[in-house]
Amino acid sequence: MYQIINWICYISVSFLVLEMMIYLCKDVIKINKMSNKISRRSVGKSRVIASEHIYSNKIAK
Repeated sequence: MYQIINWICYISVSFLVLEMMIYLCKDVIKINKMSNKISRRSVGKSRVIASEHIYSNKIAK
């Protein structure tokens, strides 16, 4: 009887640990996806505009 209770406790604790690991991994994945969306913003157009402004100033001088 004692071994059965011991196994039931072991299984329940293992399940809770697994559930917490899944929960934490979901949070990490959400943060990772959010940072990927932020870093995907295109800054190339602003660089081209800044370069055009510098070159037009050099040509005008």
